[in-house]
Amino acid sequence: MLKCLIVDDEPLARGVVRDFLSQIPDVEVVAEAGNASVALKTLKEEAVDAIFLDIQMPGLSGIDLVRAIPSPPLVVFITAYPEHAVDGFSLDAVDYLVKPFSFSRLLEAVNRLRKRLAPSPILSQYITFKADKRLHKIPHTDLRYIQAAGDFIKVFHSGKTLIVNETLRSLETRLPTPPFCRIHKSYLVNLDYLKYWEGNQVAIDDEMLPVGAAHREALKQILNGPQG
Repeated sequence: MLKCLIVDDEPLARGVVRDFLSQIPDVEVVAEAGNASVALKTLKEEAVDAIFLDIQMPGLSGIDLVRAIPSPPLVVFITAYPEHAVDGFSLDAVDYLVKPFSFSRLLEAVNRLRKRLAPSPILSQYITFKADKRLHKIPHTDLRYIQAAGDFIKVFHSGKTLIVNETLRSLETRLPTPPFCRIHKSYLVNLDYLKYWEGNQVAIDDEMLPVGAAHREALKQILNGPQG
């Protein structure tokens, strides 16, 4: 059972989310809150798997609320302003619903929540590289980012760098999207290590990497998720 908390200062908006969630099997609305203060109190008293959270509310905003929770549940942000999705991405939100949204769009968000809550697979996925007269086998989860360097690429993984005779375009076809995403003509990154996006740069671990104008929209769509 997926236990949810709905937080929105508009009763009608809460009603839409509640009605949609009531149509989905194995989903329970544990409580509702009209502001961040009530939500904080509820989270101390109720076990919640996910919050459907409005971003713009009087007083403490939805983003401020998540930052105020030491170990927050999974979050699906709700907003009337699509640009807020980028603001909240650093909080590891599972999805963003842009008002008005359809039942099918909310169902997508619920499915994302279920995938995030599902146990991790025991076996990791790997990719192989030929370098230094060796065949290197590297888990996808170890890859941070890859940089183009002429006819070669630099593979940054787990604090190490591997120089490989391969093009970035070729490598792009061998990695899943997401979490891997081309952000620039010279950079392919693992979005699982993205800390934040600011202006024309993203932070991957402790490295600031450029975001090319030609790749901004594709990156935004991946981070925001499909819109219904």
